[in-house]
Amino acid sequence: MNLVAMVCLVAAAIAVYLGIMIHRQMGGSAWMNAPAGGAAPGDRVPQEGFFSNTLAVPLAFGVAWVLKDVWWALGFVFHFTCHELGHSLVAWLGGYWSLPLFVGFALVSGEPSYVVIAFMFAVEGAGLWLAVRRRSAPLFILCAALAAGQVFLSFLTGKPEWSAWMHFGGCAGELVLPVLLIVTYYLRLPDLLRWDFFRYPVMVAAMCSLIAAGNHWSQASADPETGILWGESITKSRDTGNDMVKLVRESGWTPSRIADRYADLTRVCSGGVVVCYLWFLFQTPGRRREDAPVGDGA
Repeated sequence: MNLVAMVCLVAAAIAVYLGIMIHRQMGGSAWMNAPAGGAAPGDRVPQEGFFSNTLAVPLAFGVAWVLKDVWWALGFVFHFTCHELGHSLVAWLGGYWSLPLFVGFALVSGEPSYVVIAFMFAVEGAGLWLAVRRRSAPLFILCAALAAGQVFLSFLTGKPEWSAWMHFGGCAGELVLPVLLIVTYYLRLPDLLRWDFFRYPVMVAAMCSLIAAGNHWSQASADPETGILWGESITKSRDTGNDMVKLVRESGWTPSRIADRYADLTRVCSGGVVVCYLWFLFQTPGRRREDAPVGDGA
């Protein structure tokens, strides 16, 4: 087993342990878990309501639009987290060990591993089974998309093409992962992953990252040569470690292709948020299957 694999396994074990400990410590905290009006500490914040279903996402969009030009500074920790997770997600789907470090880079193993491939397929299969059992359309779509992406990156691409998608994945994570968090805002998670009140600030942060990244790529499309790197020529840049520069010099992508791909992804992600909002807005109150904790009995 290589060093990156060992580091990933140790980090995963620590994360699971900390998650269990935090759950035990915070699970009975009334200020975090109890809904307004006074309920037992184990009760959950209501998932439905006029604010939750109708106003929360539009208000978050308004905040994000106001902050779109300064979010890079205000939310750099959240934004970098999405960026590095984007790199690691491409690595995992390609069968590589990877650990996002959130400080500007992600550890990635040099060669793919059948252990990672098998683990990812197991997770995706379990997610699909759970989605069918709970009749959760968002979970089914997510797991099916991950499985399709894994087949493509693990079996249908060579190392050079996979490397290109690795470079692409960082900025793609700034668009895709916020959308997943916005969708998750509407879902009632199992007790071990419950976040109740915190889904509101996380959803706002996710919306801010989505709008800031989308706005950048919308502007970059007008002049890809200098717009991608905020005024610096991408083909003449000396920043050889930049993902976009690597896409041009190592993978042969043109600036226009890069900007167009991200602009298209922005439109898909924005459309996904709108569809998700309308879907849950018009669901009959009390009839949403997603409101039952994932993993509970039917």
